[in-house]
Amino acid sequence: MIGIRCRRCGSTDLRKNGRTVTGQQKMHCKECNFYSSLDIQQAQRDEQHRQVMHLALERLSQRAIARITGLSRMTVASLLQPKPLPPIAETIRPLQERPILAIDEVWSFVDNKEQEVWIWVALERQTRRIVGLAFGDRSAETCKQLWESLPPDYRKRAICYTDFWAAYQAVLPAKRHRSVGKETGETAHIERFNNTLRQRCANLVRKTLSFSKNVLLHQFRIRLFIDHYNRRIERFGFLPSV
Repeated sequence: MIGIRCRRCGSTDLRKNGRTVTGQQKMHCKECNFYSSLDIQQAQRDEQHRQVMHLALERLSQRAIARITGLSRMTVASLLQPKPLPPIAETIRPLQERPILAIDEVWSFVDNKEQEVWIWVALERQTRRIVGLAFGDRSAETCKQLWESLPPDYRKRAICYTDFWAAYQAVLPAKRHRSVGKETGETAHIERFNNTLRQRCANLVRKTLSFSKNVLLHQFRIRLFIDHYNRRIERFGFLPSV
């Protein structure tokens, strides 16, 4: 059965509201009071896309999603095609107090282990949100991309805790940077998130056949999970089980 949702708010609390002159069913959303006509084919496509994106967040490969949904693998691949996403800094509400960030990089690969892609992540310790993200090698250049991905205000006042990797010392302002060892516990939250990231993204699980074959898709699926992770924190006001 098609999961019919409001095009404006996504609610399923819809009521029939007559038909158009061409015979299309008109719907009224009780949640946001939006009136629209129902395109069955579009509703089917929207539901397929919603289901595929939901399963992609549950550590399933494209072939597994195809088996569960009954769609072809090519259809699943088309629904998971990368699309432009706004910078993370534009999707979060800046913290009013001084942000305390934990920063780390995670190793991954695309197609083969010779093609490394390092994932640089900045986590806000007070809320556990991800506030910065960059993909590339393990050089200072990628570290600079991570720094520039932070909200502008954070670059002026945040305190950043990292390990002793040289790229951090070369890029992060000395008055904002603290190099610490794991035994201090200052980077424990970002280390825990790295484990969550590997457990929830099939293309990051070591020794798996679900590894990425395309760099853009690799980045898109990781960013998709991070956006989902941040939204759940915003919605519940705390870190739910992920």
